Amino acid sequence: MRALSPFLLFCLLCWLSKSTQGQQRIDTLLIRQWIDSAWDYSDTKPDRTLTFGRQALRASHHTYYFGELNGLQTIGEAYYTLGQLDSAAFYYALALQRARAENDNKEIGNSCTSLASIFLESGARDSSLHYYQLAINTFQEVRDSSSLCDAYLRCGNVYNTMGNHDLAIHSYLQSIRICEAIGNDEYTAYNYGSIGIVHDKQGNYPKAEEYFLKALDQFRTLNNIYGQVGAFNNLGILYKNMKDYQKSADAYAQSLILADSIDNRRGVLSAHTNLGILNVQMGLHENALEHCKIGLQLAREFQAKESISDNLNWMSRAQMGLEDYPNALINANEALILAQEVQSLEKQRDANLTLSEIYQALGGFDRSLEYFKAYTVVKDSLFNSERSKQISELQTIYETEKKNKEIQLLEKNAEIDSIRKTRLWTGLGLSLIAGFLLVYGQWMRRVRDKKIHVQEKELEVQRRKTAELEMEKVSRELDFKKQELVAKALQLARKNEFLQSLNTEVDKMRNDTDGPVADSARRISRPSTLPANRNPGLPLRS
Repeated sequence: MRALSPFLLFCLLCWLSKSTQGQQRIDTLLIRQWIDSAWDYSDTKPDRTLTFGRQALRASHHTYYFGELNGLQTIGEAYYTLGQLDSAAFYYALALQRARAENDNKEIGNSCTSLASIFLESGARDSSLHYYQLAINTFQEVRDSSSLCDAYLRCGNVYNTMGNHDLAIHSYLQSIRICEAIGNDEYTAYNYGSIGIVHDKQGNYPKAEEYFLKALDQFRTLNNIYGQVGAFNNLGILYKNMKDYQKSADAYAQSLILADSIDNRRGVLSAHTNLGILNVQMGLHENALEHCKIGLQLAREFQAKESISDNLNWMSRAQMGLEDYPNALINANEALILAQEVQSLEKQRDANLTLSEIYQALGGFDRSLEYFKAYTVVKDSLFNSERSKQISELQTIYETEKKNKEIQLLEKNAEIDSIRKTRLWTGLGLSLIAGFLLVYGQWMRRVRDKKIHVQEKELEVQRRKTAELEMEKVSRELDFKKQELVAKALQLARKNEFLQSLNTEVDKMRNDTDGPVADSARRISRPSTLPANRNPGLPLRS
């Protein structure tokens, strides 16, 4: 046991060292640089995107979520651009699984959008529509308006491909409303182009041209070369349907030039395929064959089976025009097989008609009739499918409108409940405020009355004190006056006593003395009288 302890400690230290080294290797700044470079090259140089994406994925070590997720997405995007759709779907499915593990709703929506595009390219339209619906629901939950614009647009393209034109228009208009609300002019232009395609398919050529030109003007204003490639391509198809072949050729040529200028290989594929179809209709079979060969080569690179079938079918028609029936037969058969693999009724219809015409030219009338019958059956199936889709579309629209009305009703009821609750709480709040103000007013009144009562008491006390002071003052004055009166009375009494004693003395002297003295005493005892007009203080002058 003692011998094992150092060994276990050594193993633990080695593991910690390795773990620390692994953590130190994660350079998030470098990984982000690789990811930015991978996305920058995703449309033009998918090989570089693949390299940078793998580097970011390896460096993330399953611990750096941002690097791992974007590594998986860029690898999937590179395989999509290279046309390896199975590999692209595999890596985007891993990205979706990783985003779900992290509850990253925005990236869940982005991965669903990419998977839907891959399935649409491979011809699995139902799966494509399923993932677009998942993406739309997810983006609505997280309120990602920009991604909703893209998802509605792409979902509309699926409906358009399936022939559900009303649902396609509905999706495009939903996308346009959101785009206009957030000011996304680029996606508004893409929606214009898609609406133009619907009108083109319905044979409303003036309306289709109007929308294609609106989209083209918008892309030119935004200097969006990629959008201009698509707009010119759509105009070429429109003018071809209108039998204005020269305008169609000019539009396709402009689309091809712009696609080459930005190395947009899918745009180049579309332009060559359409030029091949146009030249077949114009009777320029050699030019048509050259364009279809280039288109076929690019379609094989992208593993786009519908596009491969389309190019093979029109190559076959060009070879019919050149009376190269053996090669025309080979290419038409291959076109039919691929159309059946991707379950494209339109491509099956076109390939069966081509095979019927080839066998008719070769004199194989039985085989020609056989393929013509197959052409008729597929054409009828396509018509019935269109009718079924229209019925299904109407049912879907009805259910959607019903659901929207229910949602609106629930929202309205919720709004009414909210208003009622608001009014209730507002009334309750106002009642509480009014009650508080009433109680506060009563309390303030009591405080004021109490204060007034106290002040009145204080005034009464002050009055009493003042009255007492005045009474004391008056009492003191009265006492003083009394004392003065007493003093004066005493003084008068003394004077009276003195006069009485003097009179007594005088009387005594009168009685005791002789006559002259008695007369003087009598004169003394009589008060002297003066005239009224004499001033006793002034001497008399002669």
